[in-house]
Amino acid sequence: MSSTPPLAMNYRLTTRELEELAAYGEKRSHKAGDVLFSYDDTEVDVLVLLSGGLNVYLHENGEERRVGWLEPGQFTGDISVITAQPSLVLARMVADGDVLHLSPDAMRRILVENSKLSDIFVTTFTARRAWARSNGRASVVLLGRALDRPSFALRDLLSKHDVPFLWADIDADAQGKALLEKLQLTPEDLPVLVTGPERRLIKPSVEEAGRVLGLNLIPDDACADVLVVGAGPAGLAASVYAASEGLSVVTLDAAAPGGQAGTSSKIENYLGFPSGISGQDLADRARIQAQKFGVRIASPVSAETLERQDGEYLLTTTDGAHP
Repeated sequence: MSSTPPLAMNYRLTTRELEELAAYGEKRSHKAGDVLFSYDDTEVDVLVLLSGGLNVYLHENGEERRVGWLEPGQFTGDISVITAQPSLVLARMVADGDVLHLSPDAMRRILVENSKLSDIFVTTFTARRAWARSNGRASVVLLGRALDRPSFALRDLLSKHDVPFLWADIDADAQGKALLEKLQLTPEDLPVLVTGPERRLIKPSVEEAGRVLGLNLIPDDACADVLVVGAGPAGLAASVYAASEGLSVVTLDAAAPGGQAGTSSKIENYLGFPSGISGQDLADRARIQAQKFGVRIASPVSAETLERQDGEYLLTTTDGAHP
């Protein structure tokens, strides 16, 4: 498979588009060597390079590698900007210059208020995530064994949530075995999930991995106008319609967005896709559309009870939280 990035990944904003964006952001000057965001950082700004130079790096197999660079008019970010997941990359200035910072709140406004700019960002972010996934470029590494049930559960979690990751079966992958030794771990510690240069999880549960990767970003005592339990096609559709009307929405799923449809290789009887669509593609599109409107999706999270208290409904999850 070609590793050449698609043109959509390298969109260059026009002078007029930059003028529109200026109303949403803050212009700042940076020096060469400044790190503007790093691995595992949350709520990072989208950076629009106005002058100078900026590189983007991944931490792969214990080494930092450049995977992209910005020229004036280009911007950082992938689909994690919309999903609010932690950053999988690091951004560093390589030449003095000016940068337009678009905060997470500013990006949420753009996605709702400006359809033209919204289309540009969503198309570019989606293309970058698809390229990273298809070309095996990721700061997340999963070390395990192919026939190990916990390893399979973590692979399934990452795949269904569209998290780019490198899978290494230490029984068949010499590089994976070498990385395990470099981390000073043994086969008894498997599965091991590595995120960026600093964090490693030994034998994590699916729920723990989901929290670390930002797949459950709903804090205790969060409030919403609408609660949707189940993020299959119907649940995601309800989430989109409610959020597009200005309601705050929290959507939970015990596995991953898409439900049973997300496991289908091809769906040919879904309205609007006469030539069919894969279940995973349908789930990804619906999830991104919902989160574009501000829906907060949390999974894997299982609802335990729902009761009425003081005129409001209180949901308790199986881990005892009250999102």
